[in-house]
Amino acid sequence: MDSYGRSQTNKSCDRGDGGAVTAAVNTKDAALLASCFAEDAVSVNAGVVMRGRDAIVKDQVKEWEQFPDASVSILRAVVDGDTVAYEVTFRGTNTGPIRTPGRDVIPATGRRAEFDMSIWLELKDGLITRDRRYYDQLAVLGGLGLLGR
Repeated sequence: MDSYGRSQTNKSCDRGDGGAVTAAVNTKDAALLASCFAEDAVSVNAGVVMRGRDAIVKDQVKEWEQFPDASVSILRAVVDGDTVAYEVTFRGTNTGPIRTPGRDVIPATGRRAEFDMSIWLELKDGLITRDRRYYDQLAVLGGLGLLGR
């Protein structure tokens, strides 16, 4: 077992339907999320680069603290070899403090966020090696009432 309580032999992640990652995010299951990433995976989210499975899972747990009711729905997926692209909708209420890199902690707004995003994954041996997320950050901040603060 590793530090997330998952078997070292659990080395598969759903391809094309996002089942395991979506289930992990929607149920706040760090062990399941960790089982989808290679140990040396790289994730880029809103320009922030995270290196390694542990850093990626830690960042997701931080997001769950900011949006405890967060959920994602996959609208469509495109698979090309070892690359999978998803269009997803994120929904959640900001009830936890927002911790941004190199900035002060922003108190929870209590506002609901809903936005579409694109997620591009590269896989090797069934595990995510690279995760890139794209979305309109200004629209998200505006919806949370954080622009002009």
